[in-house]
Amino acid sequence: MMNESETSLGPEYGEWVGLLLFRTKGMDFESYREDTVVIKADSREEAQEIAVGAGRDQNGAYINALGDPVTCEFLGIVDLNRRAFDTWSGRVLDVYSRHFEDIDSYRSFDPLAKRLLDDQPDERAEHPG
Repeated sequence: MMNESETSLGPEYGEWVGLLLFRTKGMDFESYREDTVVIKADSREEAQEIAVGAGRDQNGAYINALGDPVTCEFLGIVDLNRRAFDTWSGRVLDVYSRHFEDIDSYRSFDPLAKRLLDDQPDERAEHPG
């Protein structure tokens, strides 16, 4: 009999990283969050099933500290890929990497990224294409 930390995973076993998207709604606000989860699974299909289950488990409603109703809704999987690397580089393990081409959309999406990027010189101005 296996204990909770043991699995019967087969030769296709791997660790997958999923980005799960949620919406939280209150009486006077609506916000979104993206959770990064690591999943142990035999296949992409199994990893997807596990990710969906984990997301749906967070669906629900509660009353906040002000007495207002708040709901959390799983919207779906944004991305699901095998874990990027399985070796440590010093004290760092890179588990997920995402690539994109439109830096301006990224700036508008994330206020912290906008601040970080606005502090950097724009290489496009220095190296016109």
